[in-house]
Amino acid sequence: MPEHDQFSWNAMLDVYSCNGNVEEAREFFTAMPSRDVVSYTTLLSLNAEAGDIESVEKTFVFMPEYNSASMNAMTRVYARSGHVDEARKVFDENQSINLISWNTLLTAYAQNGYTSEAESIFKEMPKRNVVSWNAMLAGYAHFGYVKEAKLLFDDFPKRDLVTWNIMLSAFAQSGYLEESKNVFDEMPQQDVVSLTTLLGLYAGRMHDVKTLFEKVVEWDLVSWTCMLIILAENGELDEAKKLFDRLRERDLVCWNAILRAYSRHGQVLEVEKNVQQMPQRDLTSSNAVLAAYSQTGDFEQTERMFGEMPQWDVLSWNSRMDAFVQGGHLKKSEEIFDLMPEKDQFSWNLIWIKLHDLEKAKHVFDSMPFRNGTMMLSAYAQDGHLDQSLVMLSVMPQRNAFTWNVMLGAYTQNGNMLAGEALFETLPEENLVSWGVLAGYTNSGNHAR
Repeated sequence: MPEHDQFSWNAMLDVYSCNGNVEEAREFFTAMPSRDVVSYTTLLSLNAEAGDIESVEKTFVFMPEYNSASMNAMTRVYARSGHVDEARKVFDENQSINLISWNTLLTAYAQNGYTSEAESIFKEMPKRNVVSWNAMLAGYAHFGYVKEAKLLFDDFPKRDLVTWNIMLSAFAQSGYLEESKNVFDEMPQQDVVSLTTLLGLYAGRMHDVKTLFEKVVEWDLVSWTCMLIILAENGELDEAKKLFDRLRERDLVCWNAILRAYSRHGQVLEVEKNVQQMPQRDLTSSNAVLAAYSQTGDFEQTERMFGEMPQWDVLSWNSRMDAFVQGGHLKKSEEIFDLMPEKDQFSWNLIWIKLHDLEKAKHVFDSMPFRNGTMMLSAYAQDGHLDQSLVMLSVMPQRNAFTWNVMLGAYTQNGNMLAGEALFETLPEENLVSWGVLAGYTNSGNHAR
């Protein structure tokens, strides 16, 4: 039997990696008689996808040499975990920067809320492609900068389906139903993401959802699954169950949809029953079960389930932490937070929101890799520190409608209607929420005049 060459060993390692078999891939890597930069980069990328920053850093340190792919993978893992400064450092040390390198760095800043820095990088890029444009657009959309998103969208040299879905999501997240519908109608093509985004705006108006749904899609398994998700996310659990029972064919996505529906509504017994009936399961399935236990504060079952899972992602860790939060064990939740190999914005928000000590909350806020100043502004307001709220507002580099509405609410909630009305008059753009905040407190007898 001929000996395997380095290419063959790397190909086999890549098979393990593509199948997501993290432990098997690591064992195979260790057993390899020799390793080159391709071997190390494959393992590096696998650990990055698993969110294991510690293993990524160890692999990176032991690499005999670096190439553009390994440097980009390292930048990406720091970006995903919110460590923007580290991502920038790796980028600056990269000796073979390419378009992927630039896009990775841009995404790091854009997705973590460093909008001004992302804009500077976008302008600095020697070359851009649709991925670059989409990254900047997604940064605007995610943090509520709808006006900036629309201006950039209009300047796009070329759009793909992702571009259209991001713009649709930007309008939808801010509650612009008419603009969302216009974008949807103008799309050259739509997919499940498009449908889910638009139809999600019709919460509580399921007749309109069904009418629109029947007009725009052909009924196939993907369409049924999309409708199932929408019903579940809009609280129509009974309708979702009826639809699920009618399906003659069910794939893993469909099973996970009904599983998440039960999980979201805290129906643990139904989750347990359905997961046993599934012909196959994946990480999404396990996370749905984990979230069901977590929401009820059953930290014992959550710990058992977490320990049985072959792999975890940031959602798994969030559910584990949330279980102890819901159960009132804040110290344990903080310990889990410190152990997390990767944290997302939900992780930071969860631990921050449960901190009733304002000074400690400020300390955690200052440690966040992606900070939303509106959070701290709101915390000061709720604690009656309007002066600190105003200071926070003044130092924020960018403000959107939500930021102004939080400050407006801070004045009105603390009985300072005159200051609230004065702020309302200076708003760069008034919206229905602003009017609602002001009118609600005026009508409730909190008018200062």
